[in-house]
Amino acid sequence: MTPEQSAILDAVRDGASNLVVEAVAGAGKTSTIVAAVRCVPAHLTCLFCAFNRHVARELETRLPRHVTVGTLHSVGWRVMRRCRPGARIDPDRVPRRLWELTG
Repeated sequence: MTPEQSAILDAVRDGASNLVVEAVAGAGKTSTIVAAVRCVPAHLTCLFCAFNRHVARELETRLPRHVTVGTLHSVGWRVMRRCRPGARIDPDRVPRRLWELTG
């Protein structure tokens, strides 16, 4: 583990601030965030927004149950349905592929 990754885990354990993890591809961001989420007590809820469905599905198997995993689009649609239970996607205004994924 790098000093930067250790600092991230320390900051999560401290819980005093928000974090943004920025790094190049292959630097270990996902592994670091998975390790960090495991430091969060199970009575707290967490949200992990993944870049795409493939990453989200993989992370669902690696993260604890108290962590909600989704893409930004799926999380946004979930919030929309909670705030507006009757909300529907108009298939004439949104590409079919998109509304099939969110249905």
